[in-house]
Amino acid sequence: MGGGLMLGTAAVATADDALPVAPALLNTDCSRDQLMAATKVVDRPVYDEVVNKYNTESPWVQDHFKYHFDLLLEKSPADRQAEVDELAVFFPQYADFFRMNMDSANAVTAQCHSYPAVDPTVWTPQAPASVAPAQSPADAAPAANAPADAATPAATDVDPAVADVVDDALTDG
Repeated sequence: MGGGLMLGTAAVATADDALPVAPALLNTDCSRDQLMAATKVVDRPVYDEVVNKYNTESPWVQDHFKYHFDLLLEKSPADRQAEVDELAVFFPQYADFFRMNMDSANAVTAQCHSYPAVDPTVWTPQAPASVAPAQSPADAAPAANAPADAATPAATDVDPAVADVVDDALTDG
């Protein structure tokens, strides 16, 4: 499957397999782009792993990963651990981002407000991280609550039936 969505091997995760998310990440009010920009500076190996994997994905997977990342950040801190555990079933390589070590997580969340709330360059591996004035949490909210291509599906190698199952599973709750 060229799109990188590996349902067969990831669907066996259980609650016992779940690794805890650092409290700093559970409680952050930073946007996904702010978290990625700070991670690029604080923990480059984690950043590189996520961004390099992201850039090998089909546009459909990229859009839906970012959509579900935003959904996770819209949840209350108390509900985020369960959301990361659910994310791990469908996007295990990305769920590891939330399970970074405590020191890195604390440093990322301490710095994330110094980056722009919306910065698509953080998803490009060679783009430098740049510090920008902090924005309010209201500015950090995603502009839309759906993938950019939701109205017009992109031509990808993801089976539409699989896409529907993944969307249904990740949005229930």
